Amino acid sequence: MKRGARIRIAAPIVAREPCPFTIEHWRRAVGFILRSWRRASRVSQQEVAAQLGMDRSHLARLELGHYEPGSYRLVTLILWYGRTIDEGLGVIARRAEFYSRRAK
Repeated sequence: MKRGARIRIAAPIVAREPCPFTIEHWRRAVGFILRSWRRASRVSQQEVAAQLGMDRSHLARLELGHYEPGSYRLVTLILWYGRTIDEGLGVIARRAEFYSRRAK
Protein backbone atom coordinates (compact mmCIF):
# COMPACT_ATOMS: atom_id res chain seq x y z
CA MET A 1 0.00 0.00 0.00
CA LYS A 2 1.30 3.43 -0.89
CA ARG A 3 2.28 5.78 1.85
CA GLY A 4 -0.59 8.10 2.73
CA ALA A 5 -3.10 6.01 0.78
CA ARG A 6 -6.64 5.97 2.11
CA ILE A 7 -8.43 2.82 3.08
CA ARG A 8 -12.03 2.56 2.00
CA ILE A 9 -14.54 0.62 4.02
CA ALA A 10 -17.39 -0.79 1.95
CA ALA A 11 -20.01 -0.67 4.71
CA PRO A 12 -20.05 0.42 8.32
CA ILE A 13 -19.60 -2.30 10.88
CA VAL A 14 -22.81 -2.69 12.82
CA ALA A 15 -23.40 -5.08 15.70
CA ARG A 16 -26.20 -7.48 14.92
CA GLU A 17 -27.55 -7.46 18.43
CA PRO A 18 -26.89 -5.20 21.40
CA CYS A 19 -24.61 -6.56 24.09
CA PRO A 20 -26.74 -8.65 26.47
CA PHE A 21 -24.96 -7.43 29.61
CA THR A 22 -23.48 -4.29 31.15
CA ILE A 23 -19.85 -3.60 32.00
CA GLU A 24 -20.71 -4.13 35.67
CA HIS A 25 -22.00 -7.61 34.88
CA TRP A 26 -18.84 -8.30 32.85
CA ARG A 27 -16.51 -7.22 35.68
CA ARG A 28 -18.45 -9.26 38.21
CA ALA A 29 -18.36 -12.32 35.93
CA VAL A 30 -14.61 -11.97 35.31
CA GLY A 31 -14.01 -11.81 39.05
CA PHE A 32 -16.24 -14.78 39.82
CA ILE A 33 -14.66 -16.99 37.16
CA LEU A 34 -11.06 -16.03 37.98
CA ARG A 35 -11.66 -16.66 41.68
CA SER A 36 -13.33 -20.03 41.03
CA TRP A 37 -10.49 -21.15 38.73
CA ARG A 38 -7.88 -20.10 41.29
CA ARG A 39 -9.63 -21.91 44.12
CA ALA A 40 -10.06 -25.03 41.97
CA SER A 41 -6.31 -24.88 41.24
CA ARG A 42 -5.65 -24.62 44.99
CA VAL A 43 -3.22 -21.74 44.70
CA SER A 44 -3.13 -18.48 46.58
CA GLN A 45 -3.55 -15.02 45.13
CA GLN A 46 0.06 -14.37 46.09
CA GLU A 47 1.30 -17.36 44.07
CA VAL A 48 -0.67 -16.40 40.95
CA ALA A 49 0.32 -12.75 41.21
CA ALA A 50 4.01 -13.59 41.70
CA GLN A 51 4.11 -15.90 38.69
CA LEU A 52 2.37 -13.34 36.47
CA GLY A 53 4.36 -10.35 37.73
CA MET A 54 1.44 -8.42 39.20
CA ASP A 55 0.49 -7.19 42.66
CA ARG A 56 -1.61 -9.49 44.82
CA SER A 57 -3.90 -6.57 45.66
CA HIS A 58 -4.57 -5.97 41.96
CA LEU A 59 -5.52 -9.63 41.48
CA ALA A 60 -7.77 -9.40 44.55
CA ARG A 61 -9.58 -6.38 43.08
CA LEU A 62 -10.02 -8.19 39.76
CA GLU A 63 -11.52 -11.17 41.59
CA LEU A 64 -13.88 -8.85 43.50
CA GLY A 65 -15.05 -7.26 40.25
CA HIS A 66 -13.72 -3.83 41.20
CA TYR A 67 -11.40 -3.62 38.19
CA GLU A 68 -11.82 -4.58 34.56
CA PRO A 69 -8.68 -6.30 33.30
CA GLY A 70 -7.15 -5.20 30.03
CA SER A 71 -7.22 -7.69 27.18
CA TYR A 72 -3.57 -8.73 27.64
CA ARG A 73 -4.01 -9.32 31.36
CA LEU A 74 -7.26 -11.24 30.89
CA VAL A 75 -5.75 -13.49 28.20
CA THR A 76 -2.69 -14.07 30.39
CA LEU A 77 -4.88 -15.13 33.33
CA ILE A 78 -7.09 -17.37 31.18
CA LEU A 79 -4.05 -19.16 29.75
CA TRP A 80 -2.35 -19.40 33.17
CA TYR A 81 -5.36 -21.33 34.48
CA GLY A 82 -5.00 -23.78 31.59
CA ARG A 83 -8.03 -22.67 29.58
CA THR A 84 -8.22 -21.69 25.94
CA ILE A 85 -9.08 -18.09 25.13
CA ASP A 86 -12.35 -19.16 23.49
CA GLU A 87 -13.32 -21.28 26.49
CA GLY A 88 -12.39 -18.57 28.99
CA LEU A 89 -14.22 -15.75 27.24
CA GLY A 90 -17.22 -18.00 26.64
CA VAL A 91 -17.51 -18.95 30.31
CA ILE A 92 -17.17 -15.32 31.38
CA ALA A 93 -19.75 -14.13 28.83
CA ARG A 94 -22.27 -16.78 29.93
CA ARG A 95 -21.80 -15.76 33.57
CA ALA A 96 -22.24 -12.07 32.66
CA GLU A 97 -25.48 -12.93 30.80
CA PHE A 98 -26.64 -14.83 33.89
CA TYR A 99 -26.05 -11.75 36.06
CA SER A 100 -27.86 -9.60 33.50
CA ARG A 101 -30.95 -11.86 33.47
CA ARG A 102 -30.99 -11.95 37.27
CA ALA A 103 -30.91 -8.15 37.45
CA LYS A 104 -34.12 -7.80 35.41
